[in-house]
Amino acid sequence: MGGCNAWPLNQWVLKHSDPAYPWRNTLSILQNVDLRICNLECVLSDIGNPWSTTPI
Repeated sequence: MGGCNAWPLNQWVLKHSDPAYPWRNTLSILQNVDLRICNLECVLSDIGNPWSTTPI
């Protein structure tokens, strides 16, 4: 997979959906491979201080 960025997803969607939701269109492919590598271009964390704006 190429670069993956979760910031466009609505925060409500991320908090209230199944963890598989962002991968819904590729999940069947990803489940049938021997190795998965993804460059996740954002931070997934529940510690520290949230950044309220994006640099883009």
